[in-house]
Amino acid sequence: MTRRSPIMILALGAALSAGALADEPKEAASVQQERGAFNVAFSPDGKTLLSGNQDGTIFKYEVPGLKAKGKLPGKGMLKFLSYTPDGKLIVTVDKKKVTVRDAAGEDEPKTLKLGDEADRWGVAHGALAGDNKTMAIGVNKSVYVWDIEADKQVAKLEGHSAQLVQVAISPDGKKAASAGFGDQTKLWDVAGGKEQAQLKAPRAQPNVQALAWAPTGKSLAMSEEKEIRTFFAGSGEGKVVLTGHTDTVRCLAYSADGKTLVSGGSDKTIRVWDAAEGTLKATITCAEKVNAVALSPDGKIIAAALDTSSKNNVFVYNVSDFVK
Repeated sequence: MTRRSPIMILALGAALSAGALADEPKEAASVQQERGAFNVAFSPDGKTLLSGNQDGTIFKYEVPGLKAKGKLPGKGMLKFLSYTPDGKLIVTVDKKKVTVRDAAGEDEPKTLKLGDEADRWGVAHGALAGDNKTMAIGVNKSVYVWDIEADKQVAKLEGHSAQLVQVAISPDGKKAASAGFGDQTKLWDVAGGKEQAQLKAPRAQPNVQALAWAPTGKSLAMSEEKEIRTFFAGSGEGKVVLTGHTDTVRCLAYSADGKTLVSGGSDKTIRVWDAAEGTLKATITCAEKVNAVALSPDGKIIAAALDTSSKNNVFVYNVSDFVK
Protein backbone atom coordinates (compact mmCIF):
# COMPACT_ATOMS: atom_id res chain seq x y z
CA MET A 1 0.00 0.00 0.00
CA THR A 2 1.37 3.38 -1.04
CA ARG A 3 1.74 5.83 1.84
CA ARG A 4 1.03 9.52 1.17
CA SER A 5 2.82 12.30 2.98
CA PRO A 6 0.74 14.86 4.96
CA ILE A 7 1.50 17.45 2.25
CA MET A 8 0.19 15.13 -0.50
CA ILE A 9 -2.96 14.42 1.53
CA LEU A 10 -3.61 18.13 2.06
CA ALA A 11 -3.12 18.89 -1.64
CA LEU A 12 -5.45 16.06 -2.63
CA GLY A 13 -8.07 17.19 -0.15
CA ALA A 14 -7.91 20.77 -1.40
CA ALA A 15 -8.35 19.62 -5.00
CA LEU A 16 -11.33 17.45 -4.15
CA SER A 17 -12.97 20.18 -2.07
CA ALA A 18 -12.69 22.53 -5.03
CA GLY A 19 -14.37 19.96 -7.25
CA ALA A 20 -11.22 19.34 -9.29
CA LEU A 21 -10.28 15.99 -10.80
CA ALA A 22 -6.76 14.66 -10.68
CA ASP A 23 -6.56 14.47 -14.49
CA GLU A 24 -8.30 17.78 -15.17
CA PRO A 25 -6.13 19.95 -17.49
CA LYS A 26 -4.55 22.99 -15.86
CA GLU A 27 -2.83 26.13 -17.02
CA ALA A 28 0.68 25.77 -18.42
CA ALA A 29 1.80 28.75 -16.33
CA SER A 30 0.40 31.72 -14.44
CA VAL A 31 1.66 34.80 -12.59
CA GLN A 32 0.26 37.45 -10.29
CA GLN A 33 0.67 40.83 -11.97
CA GLU A 34 0.52 43.95 -9.83
CA ARG A 35 -2.56 46.18 -10.22
CA GLY A 36 -4.52 43.61 -12.21
CA ALA A 37 -4.47 42.30 -15.78
CA PHE A 38 -6.57 43.76 -18.58
CA ASN A 39 -4.80 43.04 -21.88
CA VAL A 40 -2.72 40.28 -23.43
CA ALA A 41 -0.88 40.16 -26.77
CA PHE A 42 1.67 37.76 -28.27
CA SER A 43 4.71 38.82 -30.26
CA PRO A 44 4.64 37.61 -33.89
CA ASP A 45 7.23 34.92 -33.11
CA GLY A 46 5.14 33.71 -30.15
CA LYS A 47 8.05 33.94 -27.72
CA THR A 48 6.89 37.00 -25.77
CA LEU A 49 3.59 37.86 -24.12
CA LEU A 50 2.62 41.44 -23.30
CA SER A 51 0.11 42.22 -20.56
CA GLY A 52 -1.23 45.58 -19.38
CA ASN A 53 -2.37 46.47 -15.86
CA GLN A 54 -4.67 49.13 -14.41
CA ASP A 55 -2.17 52.01 -14.59
CA GLY A 56 -1.09 51.15 -18.13
CA THR A 57 2.18 49.44 -17.25
CA ILE A 58 3.07 46.82 -19.87
CA PHE A 59 4.69 43.64 -18.56
CA LYS A 60 6.79 41.38 -20.78
CA TYR A 61 6.86 37.61 -20.17
CA GLU A 62 8.65 34.70 -21.80
CA VAL A 63 6.35 32.10 -23.34
CA PRO A 64 5.39 29.52 -22.23
CA GLY A 65 6.89 29.79 -18.73
CA LEU A 66 5.86 33.43 -18.07
CA LYS A 67 9.28 34.39 -16.76
CA ALA A 68 9.39 38.19 -16.38
CA LYS A 69 11.36 39.98 -19.12
CA GLY A 70 10.82 43.58 -17.99
CA LYS A 71 8.13 46.21 -18.20
CA LEU A 72 7.23 49.48 -19.92
CA PRO A 73 5.68 52.43 -18.04
CA GLY A 74 2.19 53.70 -18.82
CA LYS A 75 -0.33 56.33 -17.75
CA GLY A 76 -3.82 54.89 -17.71
CA MET A 77 -5.50 51.54 -18.31
CA LEU A 78 -5.08 50.34 -21.88
CA LYS A 79 -8.01 49.79 -24.22
CA PHE A 80 -5.79 48.16 -26.85
CA LEU A 81 -2.35 46.52 -26.83
CA SER A 82 -0.60 44.85 -29.75
CA TYR A 83 2.60 44.31 -31.65
CA THR A 84 2.59 45.28 -35.31
CA PRO A 85 2.64 42.10 -37.43
CA ASP A 86 6.34 42.54 -38.20
CA GLY A 87 7.13 42.73 -34.48
CA LYS A 88 8.96 46.03 -34.76
CA LEU A 89 6.45 48.22 -32.90
CA ILE A 90 4.19 47.99 -29.85
CA VAL A 91 0.98 50.01 -30.20
CA THR A 92 -1.27 50.96 -27.27
CA VAL A 93 -4.48 52.92 -26.82
CA ASP A 94 -5.50 54.50 -23.53
CA LYS A 95 -8.30 56.97 -22.84
CA LYS A 96 -6.27 59.99 -23.94
CA LYS A 97 -3.96 58.85 -26.73
CA VAL A 98 -2.43 56.31 -29.08
CA THR A 99 1.22 55.50 -28.37
CA VAL A 100 3.64 53.80 -30.75
CA ARG A 101 6.77 52.25 -29.21
CA ASP A 102 9.85 50.72 -30.77
CA ALA A 103 9.65 47.09 -29.62
CA ALA A 104 13.44 46.92 -29.31
CA GLY A 105 13.42 49.98 -27.05
CA GLU A 106 15.91 51.90 -29.17
CA ASP A 107 13.68 54.88 -30.00
CA GLU A 108 11.50 57.10 -27.82
CA PRO A 109 7.73 56.38 -27.80
CA LYS A 110 5.64 58.46 -30.19
CA THR A 111 2.17 59.83 -29.43
CA LEU A 112 -0.06 60.17 -32.49
CA LYS A 113 -1.38 63.67 -33.22
CA LEU A 114 -5.09 62.85 -33.43
CA GLY A 115 -6.42 66.40 -33.10
CA ASP A 116 -9.02 68.35 -31.14
CA GLU A 117 -11.81 65.76 -31.17
CA ALA A 118 -9.58 63.16 -29.50
CA ASP A 119 -8.38 65.73 -26.97
CA ARG A 120 -11.99 66.57 -26.11
CA TRP A 121 -13.65 63.14 -26.16
CA GLY A 122 -10.78 60.78 -25.61
CA VAL A 123 -10.06 57.56 -27.49
CA ALA A 124 -12.57 54.71 -27.25
CA HIS A 125 -10.65 51.86 -28.86
CA GLY A 126 -8.17 50.91 -31.58
CA ALA A 127 -7.24 48.09 -33.94
CA LEU A 128 -4.33 47.37 -36.27
CA ALA A 129 -4.39 46.15 -39.87
CA GLY A 130 -1.87 43.62 -41.17
CA ASP A 131 0.28 46.08 -43.14
CA ASN A 132 2.21 47.30 -40.05
CA LYS A 133 0.98 50.87 -40.42
CA THR A 134 -2.81 51.21 -40.81
CA MET A 135 -4.93 51.60 -37.69
CA ALA A 136 -8.61 52.19 -36.92
CA ILE A 137 -9.19 54.51 -33.96
CA GLY A 138 -12.58 55.16 -32.37
CA VAL A 139 -13.10 58.75 -31.21
CA ASN A 140 -16.54 59.95 -30.07
CA LYS A 141 -18.93 58.84 -32.88
CA SER A 142 -16.29 58.55 -35.63
CA VAL A 143 -13.70 56.05 -36.80
CA TYR A 144 -10.38 57.57 -37.79
CA VAL A 145 -8.23 55.44 -40.08
CA TRP A 146 -4.63 56.43 -39.42
CA ASP A 147 -1.22 55.81 -40.96
CA ILE A 148 0.83 55.37 -37.78
CA GLU A 149 4.10 55.40 -39.72
CA ALA A 150 3.48 58.84 -41.24
CA ASP A 151 1.21 59.96 -38.35
CA LYS A 152 -1.55 61.18 -40.65
CA GLN A 153 -5.25 60.59 -41.16
CA VAL A 154 -6.21 58.29 -44.04
CA ALA A 155 -9.99 58.47 -43.64
CA LYS A 156 -12.76 59.54 -41.26
CA LEU A 157 -15.85 57.30 -41.11
CA GLU A 158 -18.98 58.98 -39.79
CA GLY A 159 -22.54 57.80 -39.24
CA HIS A 160 -22.92 56.48 -35.70
CA SER A 161 -25.53 58.06 -33.46
CA ALA A 162 -23.71 57.16 -30.23
CA GLN A 163 -20.18 57.12 -28.88
CA LEU A 164 -18.06 54.21 -30.06
CA VAL A 165 -17.03 51.34 -27.81
CA GLN A 166 -15.30 48.97 -30.27
CA VAL A 167 -13.52 49.12 -33.62
CA ALA A 168 -11.89 46.52 -35.87
CA ILE A 169 -10.06 46.71 -39.20
CA SER A 170 -9.45 44.17 -41.94
CA PRO A 171 -5.92 42.81 -42.44
CA ASP A 172 -5.53 44.73 -45.72
CA GLY A 173 -6.82 47.96 -44.14
CA LYS A 174 -9.57 48.37 -46.75
CA LYS A 175 -12.55 47.76 -44.44
CA ALA A 176 -13.39 48.69 -40.86
CA ALA A 177 -16.09 47.76 -38.37
CA SER A 178 -17.34 49.80 -35.43
CA ALA A 179 -19.88 49.53 -32.62
CA GLY A 180 -21.40 52.34 -30.56
CA PHE A 181 -23.35 52.39 -27.31
CA GLY A 182 -26.71 50.83 -28.13
CA ASP A 183 -26.05 51.25 -31.86
CA GLN A 184 -25.94 48.60 -34.58
CA THR A 185 -22.41 47.62 -35.63
CA LYS A 186 -21.37 49.10 -38.96
CA LEU A 187 -19.12 47.76 -41.71
CA TRP A 188 -17.20 50.44 -43.64
CA ASP A 189 -15.43 50.85 -46.95
CA VAL A 190 -12.32 52.82 -45.95
CA ALA A 191 -11.33 54.23 -49.35
CA GLY A 192 -14.84 55.43 -50.12
CA GLY A 193 -15.53 56.54 -46.55
CA LYS A 194 -18.99 54.98 -46.76
CA GLU A 195 -21.03 52.60 -44.65
CA GLN A 196 -21.18 49.29 -46.50
CA ALA A 197 -23.46 47.22 -44.27
CA GLN A 198 -24.71 46.71 -40.73
CA LEU A 199 -23.89 43.66 -38.66
CA LYS A 200 -27.33 43.02 -37.26
CA ALA A 201 -27.79 42.03 -33.63
CA PRO A 202 -31.18 40.77 -32.36
CA ARG A 203 -31.58 43.67 -29.94
CA ALA A 204 -32.70 47.06 -31.21
CA GLN A 205 -30.06 48.62 -28.94
CA PRO A 206 -27.30 46.01 -28.76
CA ASN A 207 -24.61 45.87 -26.10
CA VAL A 208 -21.53 44.97 -28.12
CA GLN A 209 -18.52 44.16 -25.95
CA ALA A 210 -16.01 42.88 -28.50
CA LEU A 211 -15.20 42.84 -32.22
CA ALA A 212 -12.53 40.69 -33.84
CA TRP A 213 -11.46 40.46 -37.49
CA ALA A 214 -10.00 37.13 -38.58
CA PRO A 215 -6.38 37.42 -39.80
CA THR A 216 -7.51 35.76 -43.05
CA GLY A 217 -9.80 38.75 -43.68
CA LYS A 218 -12.75 36.48 -44.43
CA SER A 219 -14.65 36.61 -41.13
CA LEU A 220 -15.64 39.08 -38.45
CA ALA A 221 -16.88 38.17 -34.97
CA MET A 222 -19.05 40.26 -32.64
CA SER A 223 -20.16 39.57 -29.07
CA GLU A 224 -23.52 40.88 -27.86
CA GLU A 225 -24.41 39.98 -24.28
CA LYS A 226 -24.02 36.17 -23.98
CA GLU A 227 -23.96 35.45 -27.71
CA ILE A 228 -21.25 35.59 -30.36
CA ARG A 229 -22.10 36.14 -34.01
CA THR A 230 -19.77 35.67 -36.94
CA PHE A 231 -20.19 37.38 -40.30
CA PHE A 232 -18.84 37.19 -43.82
CA ALA A 233 -16.45 40.14 -43.76
CA GLY A 234 -17.09 40.98 -47.39
CA SER A 235 -20.85 41.45 -47.17
CA GLY A 236 -21.66 41.64 -43.47
CA GLU A 237 -24.10 38.74 -43.86
CA GLY A 238 -24.41 36.45 -40.87
CA LYS A 239 -22.57 33.12 -40.75
CA VAL A 240 -23.17 31.37 -37.43
CA VAL A 241 -24.31 32.12 -33.87
CA LEU A 242 -22.19 30.74 -31.02
CA THR A 243 -24.07 30.14 -27.78
CA GLY A 244 -22.92 28.69 -24.46
CA HIS A 245 -21.64 31.54 -22.32
CA THR A 246 -23.90 32.17 -19.34
CA ASP A 247 -22.86 35.79 -18.81
CA THR A 248 -21.49 38.65 -20.92
CA VAL A 249 -18.79 37.81 -23.48
CA ARG A 250 -16.04 40.35 -22.86
CA CYS A 251 -13.31 39.43 -25.37
CA LEU A 252 -12.66 37.57 -28.62
CA ALA A 253 -9.58 36.36 -30.52
CA TYR A 254 -9.15 34.44 -33.78
CA SER A 255 -6.43 31.98 -34.66
CA ALA A 256 -4.10 32.94 -37.51
CA ASP A 257 -5.89 30.59 -39.93
CA GLY A 258 -9.32 31.92 -38.95
CA LYS A 259 -10.61 28.43 -38.12
CA THR A 260 -10.67 28.84 -34.34
CA LEU A 261 -12.28 31.56 -32.26
CA VAL A 262 -11.57 32.00 -28.54
CA SER A 263 -13.90 33.93 -26.21
CA GLY A 264 -13.71 34.99 -22.59
CA GLY A 265 -16.61 36.01 -20.40
CA SER A 266 -17.99 37.29 -17.15
CA ASP A 267 -19.10 33.70 -16.51
CA LYS A 268 -15.44 32.95 -15.64
CA THR A 269 -14.87 30.73 -18.67
CA ILE A 270 -12.73 30.71 -21.79
CA ARG A 271 -14.40 28.92 -24.68
CA VAL A 272 -12.74 27.56 -27.80
CA TRP A 273 -14.94 27.40 -30.92
CA ASP A 274 -14.86 26.03 -34.42
CA ALA A 275 -15.42 29.38 -36.14
CA ALA A 276 -16.91 27.93 -39.33
CA GLU A 277 -19.32 25.46 -37.73
CA GLY A 278 -20.07 27.43 -34.55
CA THR A 279 -19.45 24.33 -32.45
CA LEU A 280 -17.82 24.39 -29.01
CA LYS A 281 -14.47 22.57 -28.91
CA ALA A 282 -13.49 23.18 -25.28
CA THR A 283 -14.35 25.13 -22.12
CA ILE A 284 -11.69 26.33 -19.69
CA THR A 285 -12.98 27.24 -16.23
CA CYS A 286 -11.26 30.22 -14.60
CA ALA A 287 -11.25 31.63 -11.07
CA GLU A 288 -12.39 35.11 -12.12
CA LYS A 289 -13.99 37.02 -14.99
CA VAL A 290 -11.92 37.03 -18.17
CA ASN A 291 -10.83 40.48 -19.35
CA ALA A 292 -8.80 39.52 -22.43
CA VAL A 293 -7.72 36.51 -24.47
CA ALA A 294 -5.12 35.95 -27.19
CA LEU A 295 -3.96 33.02 -29.31
CA SER A 296 -0.29 32.46 -30.11
CA PRO A 297 0.61 32.78 -33.81
CA ASP A 298 0.94 28.98 -34.14
CA GLY A 299 -2.43 28.48 -32.42
CA LYS A 300 -0.95 26.25 -29.72
CA ILE A 301 -1.22 28.55 -26.68
CA ILE A 302 -4.08 30.64 -25.25
CA ALA A 303 -3.24 33.59 -23.03
CA ALA A 304 -5.77 35.20 -20.70
CA ALA A 305 -6.01 38.18 -18.36
CA LEU A 306 -8.30 37.64 -15.37
CA ASP A 307 -10.20 40.28 -13.42
CA THR A 308 -8.30 40.15 -10.12
CA SER A 309 -5.21 41.64 -8.52
CA SER A 310 -5.18 39.58 -5.31
CA LYS A 311 -4.06 36.32 -6.96
CA ASN A 312 -2.62 35.01 -10.22
CA ASN A 313 -4.17 36.91 -13.10
CA VAL A 314 -2.10 36.23 -16.25
CA PHE A 315 -2.46 32.67 -17.55
CA VAL A 316 -1.28 30.60 -20.50
CA TYR A 317 -2.86 27.30 -21.54
CA ASN A 318 -1.75 24.63 -23.98
CA VAL A 319 -4.60 24.22 -26.48
CA SER A 320 -3.78 20.52 -26.89
CA ASP A 321 -4.59 19.95 -23.21
CA PHE A 322 -8.20 20.99 -23.81
CA VAL A 323 -8.90 20.36 -27.50
CA LYS A 324 -8.48 16.74 -28.60
